[in-house]
Amino acid sequence: MYEPILCSSLLSFEKEGDSGSFKHSYNNFALKQGVVIKCHEIDSESNLNNLGPEYDVVVQEQDENRGVTSTTYRNCSSIDSFGGVGDFLEAKFRPATSESYQTDQDPEDTDGAIVMMLCLDGVSKKGIIIGAVKHASRTSTLTEDNGHCLQGEFNGLNWKIDKLGALTITFKSATTNDGIPLNPAAGGTTFAIDPLGSVELSDGQTQSVKIDKTKKQINLTSASDINAISDFGNINLSSLQKINLDATTELVASAGGKAAFTASMFEMKALGSMEINSPQLKINALSSMEVTGSQVSIKAPTVALGIAPAPAVTSGTMFLGMSPLGPVMSTSIGPFSSSVQISL
Repeated sequence: MYEPILCSSLLSFEKEGDSGSFKHSYNNFALKQGVVIKCHEIDSESNLNNLGPEYDVVVQEQDENRGVTSTTYRNCSSIDSFGGVGDFLEAKFRPATSESYQTDQDPEDTDGAIVMMLCLDGVSKKGIIIGAVKHASRTSTLTEDNGHCLQGEFNGLNWKIDKLGALTITFKSATTNDGIPLNPAAGGTTFAIDPLGSVELSDGQTQSVKIDKTKKQINLTSASDINAISDFGNINLSSLQKINLDATTELVASAGGKAAFTASMFEMKALGSMEINSPQLKINALSSMEVTGSQVSIKAPTVALGIAPAPAVTSGTMFLGMSPLGPVMSTSIGPFSSSVQISL
């Protein structure tokens, strides 16, 4: 004889709390706000997927009509802005340094990142952080006076675009969860583009490089050395007008090979003494050469003037000169090969 058999589940009694627990575990689609309290590094044994950092997020949520409960969603992943291999944007959230938020539920008492999260497929164990909201302890920069602007900061690197379109990037050094620089002496370096398009890189003290778009100038300022080094190529300076070199103490130039100067006119002027030292010195003038001075001295065991091999001046050459009293004559010791006239 046929006897119907009913599934045991149809005869079971479901408690009121079991339905709520099931919905929270497998029908959890509500958008949540919570605080990051722990980071599971990608190479940590507690990281489940090893695709990136995972986070434990504490959420204060309404448990239907049973009041507010504190729930920790463990090993939550986070979204990637681009999701590609060649295109990606990822950053770490800061975990809270204390557990006060789990008890007092006050966002101002935590220094951890306040994030928004959902559960993938409604499953509580598949938490994913989809974004973040402004922290209650941080004063917003989006004021009426600042107008249409953008500003952000990550671990001490601040960037800002003001209402005039000017960009400023400021390095503060790494910071604590509260945004306090850990090395204030290293901070202060800025990169800025002003509303007129000029660009300036500065250490915030005495060193800077500025490209002035309005004045068409490039200015380099340093409290110490400025070095330009090329290991395998040339360093070229070119100007349609002047190239000015000005040194308060010394101007030093050296070359391991040849030093060549070419100019339509070359002028050397020294306010003090001038010395030229060389193992061998040649001066060639295509037309004439003039040497003037209150006194001209040539010191050498042998002085040869004229076309080689027969010099015009020997040890017995006669010199004819002019003095305020009239012509003067002097002779060297011995015979002379020719007569040389010297006008004073």
